[in-house]
Amino acid sequence: TEAGDTLITEGIAEIIIEGNDTFAVGDILRIKEGIYDEWLEVIENSSAPVYRVRRDKSGNYATDNNPAWTKGASVVNYGQAGDGGIYITASDTNAPNLSVFTHGGSPWNDIITHLRLGNLNGYAGYGSDIYGMAAYINANNFIKIDPVNGIRMTGSIVITGGSGIGNLSDAGPLATQNSVDWQTQVAGDGKPEDNADVTAEHTAAAIAGQGALATRNTVNSTTIDAGSITLEKCAAETTARLFSDDTAKANIEAWRKAGSPTYLDGTYIFAQSITADKFISTLYGDMNQAMSYVKTVLGAGDEYEHDLTDTDLSNGAHSTIDADTHIDYGVSIRLATAVKWDDVGAVWDTGTWDEPTKASGSWTSASMDLGSLKTLQMALRYTLVEENPASTTPTIKGIYSTDGTNWGTNDALNDGVWETMSVLNITGAIYKATGSLKSFRYFKIKVELSTTVTTDRIILHTMTYLGNVINLYAMEVYKAIASGGTTINLSGFKATPAI
Repeated sequence: TEAGDTLITEGIAEIIIEGNDTFAVGDILRIKEGIYDEWLEVIENSSAPVYRVRRDKSGNYATDNNPAWTKGASVVNYGQAGDGGIYITASDTNAPNLSVFTHGGSPWNDIITHLRLGNLNGYAGYGSDIYGMAAYINANNFIKIDPVNGIRMTGSIVITGGSGIGNLSDAGPLATQNSVDWQTQVAGDGKPEDNADVTAEHTAAAIAGQGALATRNTVNSTTIDAGSITLEKCAAETTARLFSDDTAKANIEAWRKAGSPTYLDGTYIFAQSITADKFISTLYGDMNQAMSYVKTVLGAGDEYEHDLTDTDLSNGAHSTIDADTHIDYGVSIRLATAVKWDDVGAVWDTGTWDEPTKASGSWTSASMDLGSLKTLQMALRYTLVEENPASTTPTIKGIYSTDGTNWGTNDALNDGVWETMSVLNITGAIYKATGSLKSFRYFKIKVELSTTVTTDRIILHTMTYLGNVINLYAMEVYKAIASGGTTINLSGFKATPAI
């Protein structure tokens, strides 16, 4: 910069350079000195080397807190979208290296590196310090050279302009042929004779280890004496002797499964396992419901239970949410309010207390550790206070992890997506929000509250984390049905069960 020690002011500013370069309107400039780093955009160059610029393009500084640039600071021109440059560093993370790059108009966050020399860590799939060269487009198109993996390339290699394999100095006469002539182009001491047999004598009898049938065209008319006989297929008359007809053969073949030692003895079926969609007993009818009930009972119960504390709430992150211990409902979560109990001297704040001032907010728990990998359905049981249910809405979400680093709800638990839990009204104002069955060690719960009327309260309190193997709600068996019908009260089901 060149203008004495005059500061470049906030927002739209003027910058004067030495005049050894000319900037175009739309060019992105960068000034970096000490701990300060700022991006600017040229918006007028009619008085070059005096330029009008728009400051802090990357939004790194609060209002009136832009750096105070002084005379002598270096100004780097990154050009416009599609332009690039060469970046050399010996002090950045993963230095030293040289990179050839371009950008899309916002070089503070959209730099695309096309080539790197030096330390490759952090580029082209490298995750540790290793030195070499890499030119990387994507996982299917790259060239990598390093002392550990050698030279690796993927993608198409196109040779043009008469530079085919036939022009290589050591290419033999067969290099460009797709076939060879046996008589004239195949030679050598080990070349077999034309139409040669596999034995020197050209006879089957000369093969070591052959049996007596090797040279015969027929066998005894009544028996075949052999260790094993493999048939590719049988004649029609032979098949007729094995099966009563072709339909019976087709039915048996369709029933048989290769590799499974399954057989019948007329009374029982013997098999390693039996897979069926439905079991029907001649004595008891449909057995599916009974087996499902047994599985449910044996697998039921909460494997994990934790009552939320004030510490749990304070360890979480919240936005326009008041998550704290209150005099009215204890440990609770609610939309941020205008005034509240001051927790000092048991005195209410003046004015209308405990009324939301925001239309929505959220609280996200800190990571919770089960201690080991478990397969559970996570749930949040809570008591809900709604001043007007028509205007207020709570939403409970969950996300899971096996390592505490990658989070998600897909099979790999790494997609970063939260699942919205299914809410069941247990009784009165007590609800239970339950997620899907997952295998994980760590979990987080998010509570989102919203209201269409900011004076209507919505509060969650008496909250408990539950880890369930399966949810068992209710069942009645051996219910006597009186003449004319008997009413059976079924409650707690997500859907009315079939009877």
